[in-house]
Amino acid sequence: MVTGASSGIGEQFARRLVARGYRVVVTARRADRLQKLCAQLGGDEHAVAVGADLAVAEDRDRLAARIDELDAEVDILVNNAGSGIYTKFGAEGRDKELQMLRVDVEAVVDLTLRYLPGMVERGRGAIINLRCAEGEFAATQTAPHFAEAGQSAQSMRERLVVGGVGHVAAAGARTQLPAVEAVMSWHGGRSRP
Repeated sequence: MVTGASSGIGEQFARRLVARGYRVVVTARRADRLQKLCAQLGGDEHAVAVGADLAVAEDRDRLAARIDELDAEVDILVNNAGSGIYTKFGAEGRDKELQMLRVDVEAVVDLTLRYLPGMVERGRGAIINLRCAEGEFAATQTAPHFAEAGQSAQSMRERLVVGGVGHVAAAGARTQLPAVEAVMSWHGGRSRP
């Protein structure tokens, strides 16, 4: 599963996974772009679109229900969806600030908790948590958000030491592509065509 797959790094992850033989579920708010991407990737046999706003718990539930309907296992979870606020903390109002945290922190933890147990049970899997390059710029304006997100990522990194499941946390322009590629290739020792 790739979140934030309607453009950018998320879209490229989806393309690479399909090229490696995976069937992907892609999600983002812009369902029209997801549909176009899935058509380019060969349709439902290779890529399934689920439009969702990951800040909304019910949308995450609907995403999980769709994966269950497909009788699919999430072997690789790419937490790429994210939002940013590029003004001083609080300037956009409480609702916007909380929405950003729901996407950047709550959704990552929720999806990881939903799919990590299956990965551990199967003895293979990968979780890739990405932060956008803009996040580093925005951190100067919204440090409380990124302190929380950073603590969450560090805690997850320390606590995700489980057999057969790889984890990479990467940030935008500093994304270590060789490390991400290694996790995608290794994937608990399982190879793909």
